[in-house]
Amino acid sequence: MAGLMNQEVDIFPDQLKHIVAERIGKDKKREMEALEKLGLFSEIPAERHYSPLETLIPQFAKSLAFSPGERDLVVLNHDIEAQLPAGSVELHRISLVAYGDADGYSAMARTVGYTCAFRIPFGHKPSEMMNFRRHRIPHDS
Repeated sequence: MAGLMNQEVDIFPDQLKHIVAERIGKDKKREMEALEKLGLFSEIPAERHYSPLETLIPQFAKSLAFSPGERDLVVLNHDIEAQLPAGSVELHRISLVAYGDADGYSAMARTVGYTCAFRIPFGHKPSEMMNFRRHRIPHDS
């Protein structure tokens, strides 16, 4: 955070908080609380990695980890639009609600993992899956 504010890394956390509050606006108390809860004003220096994002990942893994017995929730709504050969359009909504297991996998891990596991047998390499933007199923007119 200090580097993003053009400050020395050994700046005191309270000074850094003041500088950040000045930058984002002193009325942004909720935002400042969120940054503090994420551990971005910690006195313990972060281990530097290749990019700011990669530096934040270990910090967020600690500050955002589930507490014992805590679980997550995933809610997905997919709107599927199909253009029929006659020219009419149908809209279908597919919804998914998944709850994480308190002592098992999170809902996020399961829903992402199942999707990946489903795609790979169909000839999609994991590296290719990152390039999917929009799925279209061609049909003969």
